[in-house]
Order: sequence, then C-alpha cells, then structure tokens
Amino acid sequence: MYRLTDEQVDFILNDIRRRGVELEDLQLNLHDHICCILEQELSEGDDFERAYQEVIRRFYKKELRELEEETIQLLTFKNYYGMKRSLIISGAFSAAAFIFGSFFKLMYWPGAGILLVSGMVVFSLVFLPLVFLLKTKEAGSARQKLIMAVLTVVGMLYVLSAMFLVQHWPGARIMWFSTLLLSTFVLLPLFFFNGIRKPETKLNTIVTTIILLGVLGVQFTITSIRPSPHVEAKVFTYLQSEQLLALMEHDGMATDNVAKDIQALCGQMKQLIVQDMGLQQITSGFDPKAIRETGPERSVFASGKGHDLLLALKTRVNEYNSTHAGRQIPVANTILDDAFSRQNFCSNLFALNNITLLQLFLVSGQKG
Repeated sequence: MYRLTDEQVDFILNDIRRRGVELEDLQLNLHDHICCILEQELSEGDDFERAYQEVIRRFYKKELRELEEETIQLLTFKNYYGMKRSLIISGAFSAAAFIFGSFFKLMYWPGAGILLVSGMVVFSLVFLPLVFLLKTKEAGSARQKLIMAVLTVVGMLYVLSAMFLVQHWPGARIMWFSTLLLSTFVLLPLFFFNGIRKPETKLNTIVTTIILLGVLGVQFTITSIRPSPHVEAKVFTYLQSEQLLALMEHDGMATDNVAKDIQALCGQMKQLIVQDMGLQQITSGFDPKAIRETGPERSVFASGKGHDLLLALKTRVNEYNSTHAGRQIPVANTILDDAFSRQNFCSNLFALNNITLLQLFLVSGQKG
C-alpha cells in the first residue's frame, strides 16, 4: 500500500485551507479522508498531484467551500431537509385544496368550505413560514431578511383576509386594509430602495415596483370603503316590510296552527340569516358599515339548521296551500323555489325581504 510522505500530507492540509475551508474539524476530517483514499489508490511511481486533483474533485460540485457551507447549515439548521419535505407537501396540499375547493364552490357541492379553509390555512400558516425560514438562510444581508419577513407577513394576511371574506367572518375588512397598507407603505419602499442601490438590479427593481404599484392600485380600486347605496336601500325596504307586517299582525293574529308554524319558521330563518351577517338584529338605527350583503347559502341552503328550517317551511306551506285554495302563498320566484339558491341575486338581504313578503302574503290571506 502506498504511504504518503510528510510533505504530501502537509500539502493536502494547506490546499484544503486555501480552498476556503475554515472549520478546523472539517479540515481534519477532509484531510483524513483524502489521505486514506490516496494511500489506497496510489501505487509507486504514480503522479501524486494528478491523483490528488482527481480525488478532491469528488468532494464538491463547483468548489470545496460548498462542504463548509452545507456543514454550517446542517449544524445550525438540523431540520433543514425535513422542512424542505414539509414545504413541498404543504404547498402541494394547499394548491390541490384550493383548486378543488373552488371547483366545489362553483358547482355548489358540499365540502367546498372545508377544502378552501384547509387549503388557505395550510398555505398561510405552514407553507409561507417554511418558505421564510428556508429563504432567510440564503439571504445575504439583514435588509434582505427584513424584506423576506415583511413579504411573508403580507402573504399570510392576504390569504387569511381572502379566507375571511369568502367565509363571511368578522374582521375580514380590517385584515384586508392592513394587508394593503402594509404592502404599500412598508413592503414596497423596502423592496424599491434595497434593489435600486445595486446597478445590476436597478432596472428590474423599477419595473417590478411599477407593476406592484399597478396591482395595489387595482386592489384599492375594487376595495369597498363605504357600503353600497343599494345595500342601504334593501335594508330600508326590509325594515318597511317588517313595520307593515307588525301592523297587520297587530290587527289580528292568525288562529290557524299551520299559519302559526309558518310564521315561526320564517322568524327563525330571518334570525339565522341576520346572525350569519354578524348582527343580532336590524333596527331603524342600523349602522350602514355593519351591513354586508353576502350569499346566505351557508345559513339557509347548505346542510345544517338553516337547511332543515327551509325544508320544514316548504312542507308547512304546501300543507297550507292545499287547504286554502283561494289564498295560497306563492312559491315560484320565492325562497321556497328550488332554483332560488342558484341565482346570482340570492343574497342575505334579498332572502330577508323575500321571507318577510311570504309572511305578508300569509297574513293578508288570513285576513281575507
């Protein structure tokens, strides 16, 4: 077996240091490995330097310093590869859940809400933080790490605010405005002034900033700061109908048990829709900013209490109409119509007005 001389051993160690490896333990480990390989593969009379160059190239792709960088990364970030796998899995799950959830929602299939919420939660609370943790290891300066942190927070807020808007949860408007303000007045200036300082990134930074300003401008444009006047008009119509209903009921309550059941079911459905809007009741002194017109499919048409109430109401109305030939409650083009929930105009305020009109038909029929 070939035996390296002291000069060759010192040459190997010095060359490892010249190639950028500074960790002493890593230097010694590499030194031992390379010496062992050379002593096993070399024979008397072989060219040492040529053999050494061939052996050392096995330890790196571009330069030997890569080993030290990877070692430091593994020592300071022991879960690096596990996090990379989690990143890929969470990203794939989020994308699949969002695509299928959107399709389910488009087709009015059950499970759309669960898919959308789970996809958005995993994307914002698992995928984006993992991206931040992995990318900060590649960031060269504290300023770049700060930009990555702000970008991650903006992305999380953007996804969560979209989820709150889709699910009609309270706080969605606050989160949406926070996202826009943070993007415009914190993220964009940081990105612009960091990139414009470097000549090689100056042009790309300017172009990207202009595009981002355009996107944010569109987002601000489609953001509703004040409630639509049509929403207030529908609320006023609902309140007027409620006042008329109260006056007609005051003149004489129905004694028909089926009619009483219909009135009770209508009242429960209206209360459920109002609660779904985040309110306890709608009175004459309502706050226009608190009224948001959304689809009532979760509280009325989907499975659950609202769906059961709707089925019970349909049953009782059919019973009533079968015994009151001349004073029937209309079913077509009302909340009792099966096609009603599939119409684009079917909002919570429309449903409230529609239910109140059914009650007015019932009361007027009883008086007739």
